Amino acid sequence: MANKLKIYACSGVGDQQQAPASYWLDGTRSVSNTQAVNNLLSIINLLLSELQLQLTEEEILERYNQLDYYAVALRLAQRYYDSDERLAAAGNVLGYYCENGAFSCSSFDDLERSEHLEKTYQIIVQDIDINNTYSIAPELSKWWAQNVVDLNRVGLTEQEQQAIEQATEGVGAVTGDLATYLNDAKSYFLYTFIPEAEIKSWPKAIQQKRKKQLEIYNYCLPIYKELGGSEDMMQRIIRSSIISTFKLTPEAVLRRIKEGKAAEPYSVSGVGIATEVIIAIISAVVTLVTTAITLILQCVAQVSVAKYAVPTDAEMGIPEDEDFAQFTAQNNSKNLLIIGAAILGFLLLKKNKRKRK
Repeated sequence: MANKLKIYACSGVGDQQQAPASYWLDGTRSVSNTQAVNNLLSIINLLLSELQLQLTEEEILERYNQLDYYAVALRLAQRYYDSDERLAAAGNVLGYYCENGAFSCSSFDDLERSEHLEKTYQIIVQDIDINNTYSIAPELSKWWAQNVVDLNRVGLTEQEQQAIEQATEGVGAVTGDLATYLNDAKSYFLYTFIPEAEIKSWPKAIQQKRKKQLEIYNYCLPIYKELGGSEDMMQRIIRSSIISTFKLTPEAVLRRIKEGKAAEPYSVSGVGIATEVIIAIISAVVTLVTTAITLILQCVAQVSVAKYAVPTDAEMGIPEDEDFAQFTAQNNSKNLLIIGAAILGFLLLKKNKRKRK
C-alpha cells in the first residue's frame, strides 16, 4: 500500500459496504507483492466478507479483533520485508502483545477502535526497534514463521509480472492484478464446493460445469500458489468473492438452491434472501464473471504457456439460472402439493362439521 492499509475500514468499523476487493487496490498489486503480504490480504479479505453474514454481536467483535491483528501483521510484513531477521522479531513482539490482550478491544465505536489500534501498532514498532524479545506460545511463533517469514519473497519474476501487465493493459481499471481478477470471479467456482460424494445428486448440467470449473481451477492453481505461497490464498479469495456476492457461504448458497428455501435472515441487517434471488444474482453477474475468467486465463497463460495447455471453453463452467430448472420445478411442485393438502384438509374439516350438525 502507498503508506499503510486502511486498518479501521478493514476492521469492519465504518464503511462496511466497501467492496473487499478494494483492499487489493490500495496501492498494492498482487503480482509484485511478497507472498506474505498476499497471504495476509487474503485473510483480511475473507474476514471482511464474513462480516456480511448473519452473525451475533460476539461473532462480529471476534472478527473485528482478528482483523485488527492481521492488519497490524500486514503493516509489519510491509515495513520489515527487507530483513527476515527483523521480520521474525516483529512476529515475536506482535505475538507477545496478542497474548496480553492488545487485540481484545470490546468497543464497537469507530473512533475508539481507531485510536486503540494505532496506539497498539506504534507501541509494537517501538518495541521491535529497540530489539525487545519475548517468550511467546510456540504455536504463535510457528504460525508467523510459516505464514509470514517463510513467505517473505515475491513469487513471480519481474519478467512474468511484465508479461501479465502487457496481457491486460488497458482492460478495466486494474492492469495485471491476479488477486483482483479472482475476487471478481464471483460465482464461477461455486460448484467446486459440491463434495465429490454428492455430485451425482445434482443435475447433469451442474455436474458438467463443476468439471469445467475444476479444470480452470487446477490450471490457475500453480500461479496463485506462487502469489500467496499456498493454495489457501486462492481458496480464501474464492470464498470471499462468493460470500460478498450472495451474503451467504458457498455451502449455504448450494443448500438453499437445492432445498428451495424461502427468504430467511442472512445478514446483520436482517434482510432475507430467497432461492429465486440467488438464481437472479447468478444470472445478473454472468457478464462480470466472463470478463474476470477471461482476464485470469490471459494472465496465467503468460506465465504457464510452456508448462500447461490453456483450457478451452472456460465459459462452459459459468453458472446460469437454467442450471437450476430441475430444482425450481421440484420446489414448485412441492409447494403446490402443500397448498393442495391444506385445501383438502380444510374441505374435509368443513364436511365433518356438517355431518355432526
